[in-house]
Amino acid sequence: MEPLHVLDLGNVLLRVDWQVFARGARELLPGADPEQLLAFCVGPEKLQLDRGRLSPLGFLELLARRLGAPEPEAVAPALLGPWTDIFTVLPGAPEAVERLALAGELWLLSDTDPAHVTRALNDHPFLRRFDRYLLSFAEGRVKTDPGAFELLAAEVRRGRGVVFFDDREDIVAIARDLGVPTVLFTAWDAALPTP
Repeated sequence: MEPLHVLDLGNVLLRVDWQVFARGARELLPGADPEQLLAFCVGPEKLQLDRGRLSPLGFLELLARRLGAPEPEAVAPALLGPWTDIFTVLPGAPEAVERLALAGELWLLSDTDPAHVTRALNDHPFLRRFDRYLLSFAEGRVKTDPGAFELLAAEVRRGRGVVFFDDREDIVAIARDLGVPTVLFTAWDAALPTP
């Protein structure tokens, strides 16, 4: 049975910079409080977006309304650009993806929304190298929800060599508690030393 490597997207393959969104949003929402903008990016509404219960435009309209935009439904489409401008490739990520793809099966497991993943795949072709995409908005749950790692745990129970890479200690702990071997990601040169 070939090994299975499962990678997170944000801050494992692509650096996520919410400040980029906050700067772009403030141009469209003059007077918006930067702290409020950043809090919205990681708040309960973002979890609803990531679970697929809100569309990206619905999420951005809610943000615009919350920040007092006079026509939130008109502002939301303009916010989509800054919303998806938040990614840059982490050093070594394309090479690591290629190396892992050649070594076995490769899955992407990410808490994300359709706008972010579409932009990421369009801008960064190396992300198309994955064999399977387990995306929270399509699965209806984020990694902290019950059952999020059941598929990986089932692969481990079948005797498959599975390794899951994530940058968040709490997520790594959840996967580990279910018996999924993990790597707490900090950088690709540490995660995959040169052979």
